[in-house]
Amino acid sequence: SARASARRRCPGASPVLCPSRPNARPVTSLGTAAVVLVASVVGLGVGARTLVDAAVALARRVGLSDLVIGLTVVAAGTSTPELVVTADAAAAGLGDVAVGNVAGSNVYNVAVVLGVVAALRAIPIERSLVRRDGAALVASTLLFAAVLLDGLVTRLEALVLLGAFVAYTASLLRDATSGTRDAHSGPDTGPPVPLRVAAPTAPVRDVALLAVG
Repeated sequence: SARASARRRCPGASPVLCPSRPNARPVTSLGTAAVVLVASVVGLGVGARTLVDAAVALARRVGLSDLVIGLTVVAAGTSTPELVVTADAAAAGLGDVAVGNVAGSNVYNVAVVLGVVAALRAIPIERSLVRRDGAALVASTLLFAAVLLDGLVTRLEALVLLGAFVAYTASLLRDATSGTRDAHSGPDTGPPVPLRVAAPTAPVRDVALLAVG
């Protein structure tokens, strides 16, 4: 079959990412591709909303702020499809597709996603997002560029990238934990200000929704 032939040409990779020969038959018909594209876009919208709602409900149970939730749980969840595509492309030997997906998605998130949303409605942000997380974004971009200078991403460089992410996430969680402790042990300045929190939900259901999202 066409799919089996594509697997032989690019073992371990999705046929969609496998470069076809000039005289090869397309792996997927145009009609099938259009249906899959529309269904994927609809599923992406539903899944994104489900992911965010479940992640916020679960993270607030352990006292994480909205900023930390967005920087960790939601960011990792929405980037999971990119991880799958990048891994599939790398398995097919399509390094340009793998690295281009990472670079392009980051440019798109900053320029288009943030730009479109901010154009529709102003987005208030915390100062820590500029000082700490903005600096982390610039540093990670410079590290990404440095890794690509020799035209090869090695296992050692991969460990450095993963280590940087683990250190950044640990720093976020440590700051969030210390901030929560300080808030509870600080001086009494009057009656507490009510916070807007999510309605109580079932943990098992939240985990299931997070997985589905």
